[in-house]
Amino acid sequence: MAVHAKDGSTTARHCMSVLQQDVQKASLSDDQRTDLLTQLKVLGREASNVQDLYDEQGFSVLAHYGFGNFPRTTAREALRCVANALLLIPQTQSYFADLGLLPKAVEGLGLQDNEDEFLLSRILFLMTYSKPAGFEETADKFHLCDSILRHIRRHASDAQSLDADPTAAAALSETLKLVFNVIHTIPKYAAQLAPAVPPLLKTIASSKTPSPPLQPPLTWKLNALASVDFPTSTDSEKIEASLGSDLSSALEKLIAVLDESLKAYKASQLDTDAIPLLTTLQKINAAAGLANIPEAVSSLLFELSDQDAASYIQSVGYGGKSSVPINPVTGQRLDREPEASMPYMTEEEKEREAERLFVLFERLKATGVVNVENPLVPLVGGTVGGTVGGTVGGTVGDVVGGVLGSRHSALGTAFFGLAPGAANKAPSYLIWNFVYAFTLLSTRAPKMLLKLDHNVAPREDLAKYGEAAVKSGKITAAQLAFLKRNEAAHANRVEHFALFAASTVLAVSAGVPNEVVNTACLAYSLFSLGFGALYLLVTNPALSYLRSVVYWAGNITCFYLLSQAGKLLNSK
Repeated sequence: MAVHAKDGSTTARHCMSVLQQDVQKASLSDDQRTDLLTQLKVLGREASNVQDLYDEQGFSVLAHYGFGNFPRTTAREALRCVANALLLIPQTQSYFADLGLLPKAVEGLGLQDNEDEFLLSRILFLMTYSKPAGFEETADKFHLCDSILRHIRRHASDAQSLDADPTAAAALSETLKLVFNVIHTIPKYAAQLAPAVPPLLKTIASSKTPSPPLQPPLTWKLNALASVDFPTSTDSEKIEASLGSDLSSALEKLIAVLDESLKAYKASQLDTDAIPLLTTLQKINAAAGLANIPEAVSSLLFELSDQDAASYIQSVGYGGKSSVPINPVTGQRLDREPEASMPYMTEEEKEREAERLFVLFERLKATGVVNVENPLVPLVGGTVGGTVGGTVGGTVGDVVGGVLGSRHSALGTAFFGLAPGAANKAPSYLIWNFVYAFTLLSTRAPKMLLKLDHNVAPREDLAKYGEAAVKSGKITAAQLAFLKRNEAAHANRVEHFALFAASTVLAVSAGVPNEVVNTACLAYSLFSLGFGALYLLVTNPALSYLRSVVYWAGNITCFYLLSQAGKLLNSK
């Protein structure tokens, strides 16, 4: 019958009270102590039943029985209570360390018993998360690695019975979980635990493959193998001997597991779940004694790719083979890079900074001091070349003609001023672009509608109040992201208006034909309109580069006007 929370906490309090009296008076028999600890173990599976009891004093009672001079049955029940407390009540991990129990737990792991191994491995596994002071010194002093290796070898000596013995299988699983965590806590143990490789390969070769394959206890074995260092030797016979006689059968089993996993799991699951398996296979393949296999496998994969390098890279990959990711800017390994002290830039901020950098490229090139090329020019030249005029081998009229259908159409002659001898429309284009940049793209109106506008410092509205508005439910995260993109587009067009106005006024002053000025202004207006639409509506990272292309198309339109004006001024 289920125990209600209130009854459970009352019963637990009674059990703890009796045990505390026994610690002082030793008035209970071993059977009575075991029974009380069993009740606490069951009730302790619900943290609410024992949350208030397991303070430092209450936890010391459990430690008294778990690590004291009592029959193993009594001690194990107390250790089960300790393990439950460490898992459900994290504060007890500090009590465990403060009471000096870590040396006793590490020393106790030397007992060659499945139940003791299970309990003490789990307790030490949980303690690796809090990383108490002195953990490494204690592990070294009481030979933690030696105890772990003895247990793994003991299980491997009777590997065929592991599937039929749940207690032994559970004990080995807890030890392997401890191996994985302790190596990440104390990296030097990866080398000290290298002798665990042959017995682990033996347990894999002897055990049945679960279905689906990537599940415990197999995954614990793979995690451990992926963490420890494999034996190394320049002699192939020595390396094969160090990996054990079960290497061949274990390798066949692992390849079969990989084959079954590819059929049983989706790609998204394999992206994380298959990493230990692939790492283990990679370590076996890369062992010094198997120096010829990697080359042979690579040659085979190259042959299967029709001896085509591009096909090989697409099918197999290239960069990831080095297994050492490098920062292309600093040249350092990423795992040795210092962590940034400031928050990372958003995609919008990155793109705006990139656009400013491109402008600096053009300014630097114009000085004539150095000959540099904007890295986006080849892209623009390849995609919109012939559409924006002389700088990329075309004319501005070509792109406008493509939009309107004919440069000499009635619409172009009457309204846009594209035909020869047309009236100058530059003032109209300047006014329209000013209204578009400073008014239509402004975020003031939508912020007013969403009640986010503060006239004292409107440019700080989103930074100060945006996230708070999302948390309060006033606006959605999508609406906030849209407003940020809107604000970025508005700022960009305002900043860029000066270049457009200057190039237009200079072209008119220099006497550039009206139809040329009008065509360039129309092209710029269309590019500017497209830029704003792409900024507001496109959230796909790949498609967002269209905005950069349109941005530079507008820039080149302005450069075209400047170049035409320069030619006329220099000819006078």
